[in-house]
Amino acid sequence: MNKIISTHIKSKLILANLPNSVICRDLNIPKLGLGTIRYGRDWPKNKTDNKMLTQVETNTNLNTFLDAGVMMVDTAACYGISEEKLGNFFKEKTYRHYLNQVFIATKWGLVFNPSNNGSDVNHSIRNLHESFRISSDLLPRVDLFYTHKANAIVLCNTGIKNTLLKFQSAGKIKWIGASITKTDDFSEVFHKRKILSNYVQFIQTGPEVLDKYPDMIKTLHKEGIAIVINSPFSRNQSFKSGLESYKSILKNPNVSFVLMSSNKEKHIQENLDLASIH
Repeated sequence: MNKIISTHIKSKLILANLPNSVICRDLNIPKLGLGTIRYGRDWPKNKTDNKMLTQVETNTNLNTFLDAGVMMVDTAACYGISEEKLGNFFKEKTYRHYLNQVFIATKWGLVFNPSNNGSDVNHSIRNLHESFRISSDLLPRVDLFYTHKANAIVLCNTGIKNTLLKFQSAGKIKWIGASITKTDDFSEVFHKRKILSNYVQFIQTGPEVLDKYPDMIKTLHKEGIAIVINSPFSRNQSFKSGLESYKSILKNPNVSFVLMSSNKEKHIQENLDLASIH
């Protein structure tokens, strides 16, 4: 299995809790990752303060996180033009040096629908190839490739599994992941995990799954799956309440990465401070 290349960085961020299957002895990679949906589309939907960042704002925001030592950058085909803006960022001479530290994750399986600022599920083999082609053209590389809106049926599909493994064996991607939204889907994938062994190395999910199935999360981590938690702040939480939830997830030894996204300078600094070693 491919292993993450050890990288020396000057970051004071808390390091990731990675299982042995995806870790090398001297790995040095922060637990805090960056979600980039607002780089490419208005988000969250149906909110007034949700406008997509411009390319200049994207560059400033991304530079702030990467300069602080963040390495994992998470995007997706359904994040509008996020992949394009990330590609533009890394093409600029000013920011090109970050390619030595960055860990790029993207996803296929959801297609952005600009007519309603939503996403449509498409898990066809044709879309898998097309989505990967577009992501590879836009991004400098793809380290981790997730199946978006994954469930047991999709992940056990022989055609999908073999295609992803071919991408991996050809060196086009380093790791294969599953991004699971629904708690029921997560439970079903967990109970069929033996079928997925030596195939899926990362699972991304939300804090509600972590709350509902902590023992499953612990077992998956123990068995070699890196757990990535997205959206640690509930949209219905106050910022103060969200920070408490965020701190709890950061301290969880069975969580490898926590994805954060913010465009407000005050919130960015608070997030980085909480994810730092004190």
